[in-house]
Amino acid sequence: MHEEGGGDRWLIGDLRRDRSPLPRVDRLLAGVDTSPAHDELESRLERLELRIEELERRLRALSGRTSLPVAGYTLFIVGERGYEIVDRDGIAPAVGAAVELAGRTFLVERVRRSPFPSDPRPCLVLSDVDENANVAVVPPDEPS
Repeated sequence: MHEEGGGDRWLIGDLRRDRSPLPRVDRLLAGVDTSPAHDELESRLERLELRIEELERRLRALSGRTSLPVAGYTLFIVGERGYEIVDRDGIAPAVGAAVELAGRTFLVERVRRSPFPSDPRPCLVLSDVDENANVAVVPPDEPS
């Protein structure tokens, strides 16, 4: 729950301020009065409840956001000499669809995460389609 400009720094400061410098066992051994007044406890409890309400409000606001639509997809083609990655615009074809690329036909085997860090686009893993197979080919840049 980070906000621009460090909006949660006050929470950390409050937590540090509310925490006693000595653990309870050490305070008991040192003979320090560990029973704060009833009013002080109610005040601390009220501050904590307000803090929880604020954090829950922020969480609801964050979870209510919708993600931006992803534009395009990548094709992951496994070949004899390694693999190739091709970028495409448009809506990704479904698993099982045939895709034509450079005069060859491939079948979408599965969908995985993009191999590029922080890339939200889906990555379609393709395999060669047998030339004698009867499959409908999805033209480039069109939905399946």
